[in-house]
Amino acid sequence: MMVNQGDNAKTAALAWATGYFRRNKSDLEKGIPESAYQKSVDLTMMIHDGWDKNFPNKSNPLQAGVAQLNSGTTTVAGQSFSDADLHDYMRRVSAGLMERDGQLPGPLNKFVTDVLRKPDQKKRPPGRKGLDLFQRHVSIGLAVDHVVKTWSFKRTRNRHRASGECAVSIVKAGLAAGGGLNLSEDEIIKASDRYRKAFATILPALPKELQDISDPEAKAPEISDEFVKTMIQFVGKYKA
Repeated sequence: MMVNQGDNAKTAALAWATGYFRRNKSDLEKGIPESAYQKSVDLTMMIHDGWDKNFPNKSNPLQAGVAQLNSGTTTVAGQSFSDADLHDYMRRVSAGLMERDGQLPGPLNKFVTDVLRKPDQKKRPPGRKGLDLFQRHVSIGLAVDHVVKTWSFKRTRNRHRASGECAVSIVKAGLAAGGGLNLSEDEIIKASDRYRKAFATILPALPKELQDISDPEAKAPEISDEFVKTMIQFVGKYKA
């Protein structure tokens, strides 16, 4: 629900942003939280389990993941991932499958064999990891868009007028108060831009069951059988 601007709107928006970043402080840290990694791995395994039944004539996504290794950089939804990022994720999925029933599909079987024979072959290049700030950008981008949508603030300041509040300035204050992270407005804008670029093609294509993924107040979907079926159909629709 949208409300009019003014002191009440500013107070409400700032209180929400402060609480949001306080509740989701772990999202502001570098890298992906271990709990989020595990949920992603669990979902990948479930999609793998149901893939052949639903798409017997399409290669399994795990095969595609292995094929992307050694390609230098893989871009997904505008976000760049290094070979080391993908290598780390495939190792996590392989470990999950091995712990479950000791079975690996062909492509992962070869991948694990190569890793065991040459355990140091994937050294992460110096500098920032591709995933270092991904979760932070998403968290900040969600907050900026939520303030724009809910309280009708402009996303950024009018370039001809430095005074007054905007969604970015409110998120900046909430980020400092709730998350203990002091970023400039320019850094908030860059994070918001990266979030929007990453999700510009994904969100419109998502099935209705996942449309509220862009709502920071929405409850995260449970990994139920129906949710897995939805994800299998979604991945299969956009995979050649």
